[in-house]
Amino acid sequence: MIRNFFRQLKADKVRYLLISGQATVLYGAATFSEDLDIWLCPQHANLQRFVKALRTLRAQYYKLTPPLTLSYLRKRHGFHFTLPAEDGTDWYLDVMGVPPRSPAFNVAWRRSTLIRTPWGMVPVVSVPDLVELKKTQRLEDYAVISRLVLALMNRSDLKPSHRLARIFHGLRSPVKYPLWPQHDATKVSARRESALLKVNPEHERRKSFTSKPAGRTLHITREMFGLARWAVQNIFSPALLTELIQQQPWVATCQGRGMAGIRAFGSKIINGEEPGPGLEQRVEREMQACMAKYQAADRLYWRRIIAELKSLRAQGRLMPEGGKV
Repeated sequence: MIRNFFRQLKADKVRYLLISGQATVLYGAATFSEDLDIWLCPQHANLQRFVKALRTLRAQYYKLTPPLTLSYLRKRHGFHFTLPAEDGTDWYLDVMGVPPRSPAFNVAWRRSTLIRTPWGMVPVVSVPDLVELKKTQRLEDYAVISRLVLALMNRSDLKPSHRLARIFHGLRSPVKYPLWPQHDATKVSARRESALLKVNPEHERRKSFTSKPAGRTLHITREMFGLARWAVQNIFSPALLTELIQQQPWVATCQGRGMAGIRAFGSKIINGEEPGPGLEQRVEREMQACMAKYQAADRLYWRRIIAELKSLRAQGRLMPEGGKV
């Protein structure tokens, strides 16, 4: 069913990005997802093509779905469908036109990744955009976010000095399925490093970091410094933070408000010392404070949307569950 779904979207030239559960599976941060979630480009012609694809696939409306119009698509509502499979089971499809905490669709499209999957080539939202989408009220999503960050930081096809520009502003490019193997982050191409300096002379002002036990020196560019901060701020487990620093020691150079405990923790790991229970608890408190902030923001985000859904239900304007698209 999934293969047929993506083939139909391609045949009808629907612009979309795969997000949420299946995206985390493709990036190696989860092992299973029960449904499909896509981000549909919220444009009229694209919506009409998507509706045509749903009708071809004999999709039906599921629970709490507003009318499938461009207006509701742009109002950040979610749309829920079932797709019948040949074996008699149903696949669940969730669709959004403006996901939470997302940039404009065209921005996300430019930095998305085209991944070869068992269902064909599928455009998948970038890891940084997926991380923001996963900052929900569910605690289990923060473990997924942490694993997404670890997977991204260990990509072998990007050098550290170029990661930030490529990841956050990068071009779409095919990659193999599944995810990429680990690499040694202390190996930096001299030619690519010099090319970076020609593009932006400000990168000449950079720190140095000596990896242990190899003793090799890695120059920390401003791009790498920004990537380190992003990575550390999106790890929500002391154990996974330890794993990140052991694999990529240079990320311990990051600084930022509310990160004193994390910096001290990273320094201990780099020097081969035990952080101790007191420091671990301090780091865990900092992480929990971040999670609580994101959870509160997500509750506030959905408040207006849920209120509008309740109003639509009271007026009898929600799509009938089981009705054909």
